[in-house]
Amino acid sequence: EKLAWICSSLGFFEKIDKGKTAAVIFKEIYLAGMIGQVLTSTTIAQRIGMSRGSVINHLNNLLHAGLIEKGGKYYFTRHKTMQGIITEIEDDMLHIFSRMKRVAKEVDSEIDNVIKMK
Repeated sequence: EKLAWICSSLGFFEKIDKGKTAAVIFKEIYLAGMIGQVLTSTTIAQRIGMSRGSVINHLNNLLHAGLIEKGGKYYFTRHKTMQGIITEIEDDMLHIFSRMKRVAKEVDSEIDNVIKMK
C-alpha cells in the first residue's frame, strides 16, 4: 500500500491501471535491489504473471518517472533505499524548478522588450 501511495503521489498511475500493476512491478524491482539483484523485463513478467509487453510499458513509465533506471537489459532502482529514491527525485524537481524560474525570467524579459518596442 505504501509503495502504491508513493507512486500515486508522484502522479504515476494511469486510470486504466486498476490493479496498480506499476506499483507491483516497482515493488519487485525495489525488493530485488534490497538483496543486490537486478531484474530483466522477462523475469518481472514471470514473477507477476503478466505479458512481457505489458510489463515493458509499465517499466517505461517507471523509467520516465525517475523511480527506476536501466542498464542493458536490467532494471533497478536509482538508489538502494526508498528514502534515497525520493531524495533524488526531490533534487531532480528542485533543478527543474530552478531552470523553470530562469526560463520564466527570460520570457518576462523578452515580452517586456516587445512591449517597449511598440
